[in-house]
Amino acid sequence: MNIKRLITICLILAIMAMATPMAKAVVIVDPDAFPGGTVLNNAYTGVTLTALGDPGVLLNSDVVAIASANASTGSNVFGNNDVQGFNDCWGDGYYDWLRVDFARDATWVALDFITNDAGDGNAELKAYDSGGNLVASAGPSYVPGPAGNFLTLQVSAANIAYVEAHWDNISRIENGQLDNLQYVPIPAPGAILLGGIGIGLVGWLRRRKGL
Repeated sequence: MNIKRLITICLILAIMAMATPMAKAVVIVDPDAFPGGTVLNNAYTGVTLTALGDPGVLLNSDVVAIASANASTGSNVFGNNDVQGFNDCWGDGYYDWLRVDFARDATWVALDFITNDAGDGNAELKAYDSGGNLVASAGPSYVPGPAGNFLTLQVSAANIAYVEAHWDNISRIENGQLDNLQYVPIPAPGAILLGGIGIGLVGWLRRRKGL
């Protein structure tokens, strides 16, 4: 095979590998595709959603789609089941929060925090690695009213295994809604390997032929 043609093929393989949607695309996890009341824990490929809270606060660990006029996108937000069996938002003394685990570590995560009233404080997004170490955080931040205003918090780190979204883990008075989760996963090992092989072959062939 012509050496220049082989180099061209290697370059194409490298570019294709590094430009795959899996490698760079932002993944959107939004409750709008499901009817209100749908359990969303394992509804999305690549993420697991869990509702966590103080003892006696939640009926279960389910994250559910809740219809809301204040949704930042569409008409649903992420909610939970409180101990009385009602679909509810997050925070407000009876303290609870959202955890999102990624099947493949992420490098960037964003989430909308929506105020319920004239303003809510201490919105916070925390990112952790697989060992449970805090690797990035955004907030605590204040989201001014009126109801429906939202603030997008973002975190970035090399290896984000999971994030937690808190409304007021400080005074535990404020509350709010959560919507429009977005993240960027680390490229699949195969894509990285293929890109590296392609680039490596190009370098080797150029050195071998003095091109």
